[in-house]
Amino acid sequence: MKFTVDQKVIQRELAIVGKCVSPRSTLPVLGNVLLKVENNKLTLAATNLEVGMQSTIPVSSTKDGAVTVPAATLIELISGLTGSISFELNAKTVNLYVVAGYHKSRIKGIDAEEFPPFPKHDDIKGVVLPVSEFKTLVQRTAISTSDNQDRPILTSVHIVLKENRLELASADGFRLSRVVCQLENAGDDFVANVPVTAMVNGLQLTTGDTIFIGANSKQFVIKADDRILISQLVEGNYPDIEQIIPKKHKTRIVFNKAMLSAALKQASIFVRGGTNIVRLDCKPDVGAKIISQSEETGDYAAELSDVTVEGDAIQIAFNVKYLLDVVTVCKATSIALETTSNVSPGAIRFVDDDSFVYVIMPMHIQDETPPVANVSAEIQKAKEEVKAQAEKEKEDEEW
Repeated sequence: MKFTVDQKVIQRELAIVGKCVSPRSTLPVLGNVLLKVENNKLTLAATNLEVGMQSTIPVSSTKDGAVTVPAATLIELISGLTGSISFELNAKTVNLYVVAGYHKSRIKGIDAEEFPPFPKHDDIKGVVLPVSEFKTLVQRTAISTSDNQDRPILTSVHIVLKENRLELASADGFRLSRVVCQLENAGDDFVANVPVTAMVNGLQLTTGDTIFIGANSKQFVIKADDRILISQLVEGNYPDIEQIIPKKHKTRIVFNKAMLSAALKQASIFVRGGTNIVRLDCKPDVGAKIISQSEETGDYAAELSDVTVEGDAIQIAFNVKYLLDVVTVCKATSIALETTSNVSPGAIRFVDDDSFVYVIMPMHIQDETPPVANVSAEIQKAKEEVKAQAEKEKEDEEW
């Protein structure tokens, strides 16, 4: 194998496929990246046996061949080079020689025959999406997946394509996301539970205007130009999230997204690493107050004026991180929270965008006035205590 390629091109593609490398695997070859040259094209591939990525780029080659080399070594080496880079494989010693300018390196490889074969995907059913739509779908569902391997099904994104309707859903036991988009001539229907890591890594494939996603009974595929990702599916039945999504509400609060985001970020400062609880005190014709408090760090309160509260007044608490997650993926200028009580799930929707719903469980709060909301009373109480102490000391002196 002998070829020449531009440093920027191969560095870009290595950064993409390298995300699937398994550096801590008991199989050394899984820590490697495959380089295969054929007909002036270089194919780069990596896999952790669950998710695999492959990319093909044009090169100037004089001899075809293949080898695997440690991904971390190659990526770091290439990042420090510039211009045109020459690669040459010694097939007998399985050493890959890399030359760029005055830089000369030798990387010890493993025979390409030991690298797991890339899965065939000829029977994949799927749909072509605009890249912008695909990014939105992934971003809105990735926030609600779990990282708890005790329930693998919750580490996946549930994808259903049926009758030109594409639905993605995710849940972690404390919140869920569901996003829907209508398509035209979508093609064959499919259902798949896809690891969230595969979906997020799939974002790296996007270069053009469209992207293909599809599945068969065992695999999920994402294709974009000369890049492809293939992932195993997560086995199991996904929870019926339709039963969890609230169908009615007694209170609806519409926030200005920018104002809500700023208040939540400030409130999170005081509860970060602790309870993560933020309180929302909402009253019709008054507005909404965002409150957080910590015995260690202090208190925070913000009164939001650009708010509409419909229905019953309510004081409810949520995990501030979960609120910030959904605000971050909101492109609308207004965001609505709907709920029936302070112990019922809250449904968050983007105003003028009915394709998405985010359901979040409330946190338990004691029925008491938060210190920040009652500063005047606290000051008055302190003054009375000081006055009482002074009067007592005066009486003692007279005695």
